[in-house]
Amino acid sequence: MRKIEIVTGVALVTILCLSYLHFRTDVVAQTATETEVMDIKRQIQNFFTALDSLPGSSEAYPYQSAFKFLSFGPKTQEADIQKMAQQTDDMVKGGNRWRPEFLDSKSVGNDLIQFRYLYKSDTDLAIWYFTFYRSQTGTRPSDTTLYARTWVCIGIRFDNDFDSLFQHWSKTSP
Repeated sequence: MRKIEIVTGVALVTILCLSYLHFRTDVVAQTATETEVMDIKRQIQNFFTALDSLPGSSEAYPYQSAFKFLSFGPKTQEADIQKMAQQTDDMVKGGNRWRPEFLDSKSVGNDLIQFRYLYKSDTDLAIWYFTFYRSQTGTRPSDTTLYARTWVCIGIRFDNDFDSLFQHWSKTSP
């Protein structure tokens, strides 16, 4: 009698485990890992390095080639990149040496993250925003390439809205 209870228990546990493995979804819900964040920051740093090395080019918008250091999503239009390159060209053509300074990053949900950088020169500064989205490829059971999720840049812009930097400033600060 005892053997039957043990065999039944083992069979039941085995069936439950196999059912879990069969019916579970392969959705990976996690925020960016430290390695992924470092890879994204490396892309952004390469972008800024390219901006610094490009002035003096004979191209119409020499900074357009710097955007190649960022992995853009499929919906990003070449015209959008060209417009951003033109704005970048207008911003940095004064001849000043610019230096990026990482400010912060913020995640919204598991697959959207934004990085803010202060871009400083001797006489001017701007705030750059880089928004990355983690692709959903590999999150559905029908996908053939499981876990092939990559972070792509879906938005890049800069502005001089410095008030936004002080938005969460404590009232007790000096």
